[in-house]
Amino acid sequence: MNNLFEQARELANALLETKEGKKYQEAKYIFEGDNESIEMLQEYAKKTQDFQMRMQRGEAGPEFENAREELNKFVMQMKENTIITELFKAEGEFNQMVSSVMDIFNATLMGESEQQGGGCCGGGCGGCSGCH
Repeated sequence: MNNLFEQARELANALLETKEGKKYQEAKYIFEGDNESIEMLQEYAKKTQDFQMRMQRGEAGPEFENAREELNKFVMQMKENTIITELFKAEGEFNQMVSSVMDIFNATLMGESEQQGGGCCGGGCGGCSGCH
């Protein structure tokens, strides 16, 4: 059983060694060293949570619309922050690659070939650039 867990760790390390994994780790490192970006993302989380709470309470009217506008403006400001946009882009590419690996894993568990249920050629990746 320990061998199985070790193989899982090896696979995780192999994922981190891909170009997507390295790009994500680099973007994360840069992000973690930039207090302004960290604070911006924390502020976004607060604003999003506040807006979701307003929606759950069924708020409407000018205050609700102002909160929506404020959140939308903040999203636009975040898009201007290259550190955050690069982090999100790298994270998305890495997650897509991990998802492709999981498609292959799940297809194998189900006794399907890659073409039937996962990996490239089976449509399980949804527009990936190819298996690595």
